[in-house]
Amino acid sequence: EIDRKEVWASNGHYRSGDAVFHLSTTEHATEPSLGAVLVTAAAEEFTVLAVVKDTMGDRWECVGRNLAVSEGLTERVTIQVAGEPEQDSSGHIRPIMWHDEFTEVVARLQVNGRDRMVEHNQTVFKQRGTCVFLLPKEIDATRRIKQADGTVWKILAVSKKDQLDTLFEAEVEQSPWPLL
Repeated sequence: EIDRKEVWASNGHYRSGDAVFHLSTTEHATEPSLGAVLVTAAAEEFTVLAVVKDTMGDRWECVGRNLAVSEGLTERVTIQVAGEPEQDSSGHIRPIMWHDEFTEVVARLQVNGRDRMVEHNQTVFKQRGTCVFLLPKEIDATRRIKQADGTVWKILAVSKKDQLDTLFEAEVEQSPWPLL
């Protein structure tokens, strides 16, 4: 594991929990690719962030990050996809029901704030947040996120899908009104 002094000296490049791995060039002739996953004997997964051939040339020195640990992913959420749409009596088109597309998705949902709004002639405070996922999923506005406690979040935007050192994120919003 990279020590605290190395983390401080890296100017934010490394984090606590990052680790250095040495792979023999005789066992691994080709250079490990950035973004590859190294799995330890304890089944921990580290994403390769940097690779250097050591000075003697007999091993690859790889810096890896356990993204689940560094991002504090402690939740399991469900990603649901909208079913067939239906027009309600007021003319709004909404899905009849939602179907579970991915279950037990490793994530962290962080509430960032609340916005004061007036809806249905009532003042409400909509929560805004960010959901960080361990693995990128194909999500868009036809999907929503459901937490284990039943809280439902509408997806507003997605970002960081193709970055190695951070995880895929979705900007989300929770409405106090039931989402069919």
